[in-house]
Amino acid sequence: MSALPASPEELLISIRSFVKGIHARSGHKLTSEEHARCALHLLRTLPAARTAVLEHLCHVFDESVNSYLFELEGEASTGLNLDGVIQEIYDVLLNFVNTNADAWSPLISSWSIDLLGQISSTYAGRRGVPHPSSLNELLQLWMTCKATRTLMDVASQCFAAMVGTCPDLCVDALLDTSVQHSPHFDWVVAHIGSCFPNTIITRVLSCGLKDFCNSQSQGLVASDKKVPKMASVVGILGHLASQHSQDIRKALLELFQESLESDEEQHLFTVPFLLQLATMSPMLLRVITTDFVQALTPDVLNRLSEQFFKSSLLLQDKDSLLTLVIHLICRSGSGAFKLLCFLLDRACDRGQQSKVNEHVQKTCALILDLLVLDLQRSVYSQTGNLSLAQQTGASSAPETTEIPFLTELQKHTNTLCADILTAGKQRLPWLQRLLGLIGVHCGESCATDILTCVLIKQSAASEVCLFTSLQAEIEAAFPNILPRTLSKTMNQLQRIEESETKQLLINLTELLKWETVGAGRATPRFSFRSALVPHLHPLSTQLHHSDLTIATQTMELLQLIGRPQPVSMVTLVGVAQSAAEFFFTAMHISRGNSNRHRILDQCQSYLSAWCQLSMGQQLVLRTLLEGITNRQNCYLFGGKPSIEGELAPLRDKQTSLLKENQKFANASFTLPASNSAVFHAGTIGRGLKPKAEQAAISKEDVLQNCQYFLDTLYLCCLGREASPTPTPPAPVLSLKPIDEKAARSLAGLLVELACPDVAHIGVAWPEEEHMKLTVERDLFVRRRFEENPLFWDFLEIISRVPAALCQCAVLLYSLHATLIAFWDTSRVTRGDSAPAQLRATCRLLECMKQSGFLPPPLCYCSLLVPSLEPSEINLLLTTIWAFLKENPPSFNTPLSKPDLSGKYVSSFPPGVTLRYAEVIHAIVHKNISQFGDLYLQLFPTLVPITPLQGTSAVPAVAVGSPSQGQVPAQGTGTPT
Repeated sequence: MSALPASPEELLISIRSFVKGIHARSGHKLTSEEHARCALHLLRTLPAARTAVLEHLCHVFDESVNSYLFELEGEASTGLNLDGVIQEIYDVLLNFVNTNADAWSPLISSWSIDLLGQISSTYAGRRGVPHPSSLNELLQLWMTCKATRTLMDVASQCFAAMVGTCPDLCVDALLDTSVQHSPHFDWVVAHIGSCFPNTIITRVLSCGLKDFCNSQSQGLVASDKKVPKMASVVGILGHLASQHSQDIRKALLELFQESLESDEEQHLFTVPFLLQLATMSPMLLRVITTDFVQALTPDVLNRLSEQFFKSSLLLQDKDSLLTLVIHLICRSGSGAFKLLCFLLDRACDRGQQSKVNEHVQKTCALILDLLVLDLQRSVYSQTGNLSLAQQTGASSAPETTEIPFLTELQKHTNTLCADILTAGKQRLPWLQRLLGLIGVHCGESCATDILTCVLIKQSAASEVCLFTSLQAEIEAAFPNILPRTLSKTMNQLQRIEESETKQLLINLTELLKWETVGAGRATPRFSFRSALVPHLHPLSTQLHHSDLTIATQTMELLQLIGRPQPVSMVTLVGVAQSAAEFFFTAMHISRGNSNRHRILDQCQSYLSAWCQLSMGQQLVLRTLLEGITNRQNCYLFGGKPSIEGELAPLRDKQTSLLKENQKFANASFTLPASNSAVFHAGTIGRGLKPKAEQAAISKEDVLQNCQYFLDTLYLCCLGREASPTPTPPAPVLSLKPIDEKAARSLAGLLVELACPDVAHIGVAWPEEEHMKLTVERDLFVRRRFEENPLFWDFLEIISRVPAALCQCAVLLYSLHATLIAFWDTSRVTRGDSAPAQLRATCRLLECMKQSGFLPPPLCYCSLLVPSLEPSEINLLLTTIWAFLKENPPSFNTPLSKPDLSGKYVSSFPPGVTLRYAEVIHAIVHKNISQFGDLYLQLFPTLVPITPLQGTSAVPAVAVGSPSQGQVPAQGTGTPT
């Protein structure tokens, strides 16, 4: 179409042609291109026609877009090619903007933005148009279209012209169009926002705040229906967040800080506006829960408190605002821990040094209370639904709604547990409830971690209620949480530090005390003792800990747990042996330690409990007896370390034991084929024996240690548990015989320890000549008794059960033989001049007397020995040897036993002891000045006997024990 004249007549012709679409002169119908150029001519020459012209241009762009989509979809082309006309339109509009931006930019920007919105919505359903969620694909599609790209360029130019003068106009137009055509219009917002990020972000927030303030007549918390532009504001910021998140953060903080400067209505509603934005955008919520928390200093909080009381609407809708805050906190993910710490610090910031006012403190405390209640309602409603589904057998449990606040706090459970252990009385209830809710919401594994952390690190006895409260709350959702917690705790027992190990044992002890003697007895809950029983074995390993306080605390804990029933073999072996070994550790505690007696009593009581089991009794007895022979323990009981196994380094010169033994080939007797054939001064090829180092310990301590050990051994042999307050056994009790099975076990162990090379087996007493063949073994047994004086006490305990002492016949034989050999060669004048050998002789005779191996008067020889000469002692021992050879001990029945008065009544046949009583009578008669007072006890009834050939006539003794001064019938046998 040729250029139209600018005269009034030509202008009128152009108007008529534009309105009718027919050329006024030629009468032909105008094509789309001609019609568009006619409209542009009017726009240039007749500004008043701009509304009609711009409306017509909308059709031109619409036809161009439609033609483009037809070609894109593969349909037949419409035949229109409006690209040239569109370029002319762009040039005309751009010229208007450049020549008079103030007048044309608002008009053209509003028209182009609105037209882009209409086109986006109209053609959103076309087959070739991507879904609005695919923002990049949608943007690429429209930017390749000539018409929409031209409109976008026009809008961008208008925005650029208006940024410095009236940015709110273009932003308002953008928001209004976004409200009408979202989400199809999002690509326009994304493009324009990326071109002017700072301006768009700032002005969008400002316009949104103004619109929010204008909508407050119906309430504070505005929905997207009350404030339709809120969704557009959130959408625009959301599109820009991927590349301009820092700009958005900066704009939000500036908007917040600006609101603190005055008390204008718009500034008063800035915080509610930001909170409303956070409810609609997770991205904005993250900004508020992270950056804003750091900006909320005490001065800022006090300022916000002042602003709040100056707004009647805010005071009126306080509950709605609190509900909104609670809702946002529950939805907050990253930054939840900092937010919680902020609320706790402000709520507990009281006193004269507080930096925030009382209203801020009470508000933060109220928020925490409401938050806990809301979380509790959400958590237990989900847990209840899940439990109900499991009980009813539903095929699929309802999906659990995640609570971001608790899920985020799960990452900080260790910090929260450490905080709760040092929290004050006001802070503690909130942390306790929150930790319980975290455990219930995040699963059994998280709950186990929380309880384990508290159990290991709590350091005060008063904090026992903290663990039990957490356990009670979590146990409602997970009934087996306590066994799982203790299993995890025991797994960490070997990996944690010593201080934590000690604290853990103390805490477990306090919990057991609380359960058994405290308020826990009436509390319906899973038993701590039942949960600890499966972990006795790993707990008992702590009895070997190098730190004595840890070991003693473990013993106290094990005693509180007690002996389970039934018990596995692994647990029995591990715990019984460890407890018995700890007994010696406790014996090493110095007497100055006030806890020594308590620890030993606990250990004694615990060992006696395990000895109620047959296998436990054998393990404990073996460990106790082996323990006193240990070189680290023997000096505690007056013993000396054995040097048999402590060998010196071999000499360079090789020595053949075979050749050395061949030197004795012509000997008159044969040495036993034993692997212990050594000289007493040393071992062949290894030099002299090393000297034993004797630890310094007083006799009083030795006596006390021996008494403790024997009391413990006695209780273990009885097979019954000690009293709650153990005391040394009374004399009458200590004389009672122990359990026969325990005595047999004790006898077997004593023989094993004192005489490993057993050549003489059985109770038949050998000939006196046989002593020459067992010299080495006899000396070894005697040396073992000298190194371990408690062996004599063991022998006395065993002698109370004659059948058990029969098992120790080899020990009696060896001791007897060495004593005969000593007194036979002794050069002392009296027996008491060799106190060690005298004491051994008396104790051996007392053991035989106690067991009933010797009848009267042989059983009373121990009363004579201290005052006799060595030759007389030798004669007595030889006589007893001869008696035992002819009357060996019996496994079945005792040979003699005491009556009610304590005197021994013979069970031997009449006349058996007459021949042996002659020797005793002769010795007593020779020393009658010393033994006159014992004569009646030794020989209550004298009868004449026929003298033996070659001897003078001496009165013989009819063996028996008279009752009330009368001679029993058995003792009045006929003379020999």
